Amino acid sequence: MFSKFLSLVLIGAVLALAAAPATAQGGDPADVVSSFYGWLFDYGGYDEGSGEFRNPLVDGSYAERPEVSPDLVAQIDAIREAESGFHYDPLTCAQDVAESFAIAAVMQGEDASASVLVETYFGWNPHPNPFLVTLRQQSDGGWQITGVNCQETVTPRGVAEAFYNWYLAQVPGGEAQAERSPLLTDDLNARLAEARSQRELGGGDPVLCAQDIPSQFAVDEVMVGQAEATMVVREFFSGNPDPRLLTVKLVYDQQWLIDNIVCEVAPETIVELLYNEYILHTSYDLQRGIERTPLADWGVYPWAEYMGEALLADLLEIYRGAALRPADPFLCAQDLPMWVTAEPVQGPQSDSVTVQVLGMYSSGPASTTDVLLAEARMTTTATGDWQMVDITCAQ
Repeated sequence: MFSKFLSLVLIGAVLALAAAPATAQGGDPADVVSSFYGWLFDYGGYDEGSGEFRNPLVDGSYAERPEVSPDLVAQIDAIREAESGFHYDPLTCAQDVAESFAIAAVMQGEDASASVLVETYFGWNPHPNPFLVTLRQQSDGGWQITGVNCQETVTPRGVAEAFYNWYLAQVPGGEAQAERSPLLTDDLNARLAEARSQRELGGGDPVLCAQDIPSQFAVDEVMVGQAEATMVVREFFSGNPDPRLLTVKLVYDQQWLIDNIVCEVAPETIVELLYNEYILHTSYDLQRGIERTPLADWGVYPWAEYMGEALLADLLEIYRGAALRPADPFLCAQDLPMWVTAEPVQGPQSDSVTVQVLGMYSSGPASTTDVLLAEARMTTTATGDWQMVDITCAQ
């Protein structure tokens, strides 16, 4: 996913729960960030020795760290003054206390600057909370942290979230209708400009796929490959409990950019969402030695929403059973693929389509091989939404 960045540190190898702080200016940007956040995670919380609860934002101890620059201290002070305190932790971009963190990527910038993508994890939730830490090289060659940006634009999901946050903030005043976004490809910027010029009064917004403005939105990661990615955006409207779904396609060109917005979610997109969510949960549990029943202990979404009741019940019965299985009944494989892609092979008809499921496995340092895993049958519900109702493993 981050193979085109200057540096990549695999998440599984760099989970840092508590590390003794190193000399801040020594080492590269990743070392400095690991040192600071290792100290932060170890310092905060209940101290058995003193019997007190320690908060580095309250006692100001974070500002004394050699990894921290005066710029970061000023940023934190400005947040405290503007909010009369802290409504969230500006160092971790969260309200809750994370259990671990990982260095996901390092980007070397110009003019002696660098950015480090940090991901924090909470309990049994495999979805990380990412944020971007900026650094500047000092005159002695060392590095110091200059800022923490809670809205990152490094990952495909971060790009989609940043774009829709910006767009929803601009729509009421009309600015978003006229501006080109640097988070979109030139082609998509041009297509949206043309669509707006031909838009009739009262017509739907081509970015929101709606006439009304949603009150909030959520981005679900469907598939992230080496050069392409797919996200599903769920838009929520006041007074309507059912979200509107649309598909966002991204491509990698020096950075991730949105290349297309589709005002629907195709059945193959639902298949990719289910399988890649399954891979994410399984990998997370294996890395951390978490023992829980697949699907049953992972929460309701997205299984209950996009999987037929009979298929879900059959899979849960297998997973809860004690019988040995030659292969995973959902993945139809023994080895875990890096990610899954899907494409229709029969249909779509009015209410049914068969989708081919392809697992992507590493075949070299920068290459992958796709393996046919299964065919999934999709049908529409009474509300017109697609659901997976059957799986046939490839022979």
